[in-house]
Amino acid sequence: MNCCAANQVQIDFFIPQGYGPAGEYAWMLEQCGLTAPQVTQQILDAVL
Repeated sequence: MNCCAANQVQIDFFIPQGYGPAGEYAWMLEQCGLTAPQVTQQILDAVL
């Protein structure tokens, strides 16, 4: 799973402007076809 901005520590820089916290999930789902739990885990891995 290396197609996603979620794998980057600087995750906020890869989210298009105008997307809110919920929009980050939608954006990643669009980009990668991930499920919400997968995206959530990627975010947690990136920020923790």
